[in-house]
Amino acid sequence: MAPAILETEPTSTGSNDASTPEFDIVSTYRRLLAEDPELTMPVAAIESLVEALSASSASTISETLDLLNKSTAKLKVAIPNPISLSAGTDLFQRYLVTTLNRPAAGPGSFDAIRNHLLNNGRLFVERAKESREKIASFGRHFVRDGATVLTNGGSRVVGALLRSAAEASGGRSSTRFRVIYVIPHPVELSARSRNLGP
Repeated sequence: MAPAILETEPTSTGSNDASTPEFDIVSTYRRLLAEDPELTMPVAAIESLVEALSASSASTISETLDLLNKSTAKLKVAIPNPISLSAGTDLFQRYLVTTLNRPAAGPGSFDAIRNHLLNNGRLFVERAKESREKIASFGRHFVRDGATVLTNGGSRVVGALLRSAAEASGGRSSTRFRVIYVIPHPVELSARSRNLGP
């Protein structure tokens, strides 16, 4: 297999896209989700793209954008229902394009921009992971005593908010509330899955 890689390298444009054997964007994405069951698909997609960028040897804006587009396309094709994954990849792509369109500071500035992208990409992933608990902490105050909360389908953020409201209600001023959890009928779920598939 090594000779095939060596044969294709001279015809390469110099970009190290995520399709090379050194980095597999889809397996990275799946590994991240398997390692952390609380990780959402959009955040896992962004973290996978950050890892793809750090594993690449892209040295120009064009190569970086090409890598991002190819990696995003591979993820979307490999995942049966890529809607939430697309939310993460699209957000990260907008951030990347905005950052790359800023005027360069001079010769060799692409390396500085690339390092900035990687550092801020990692920071974004960390902040996104922490946001669920922050939302729950702020939102629990909206759940009043005797309230009925209606939810439709599953949401990790809503679950965290309700847990936070229930945990904070201990003691003298306990807040009691009811939750109505609406689950779509299995027939509706399978019809939606067929319509939203690849």
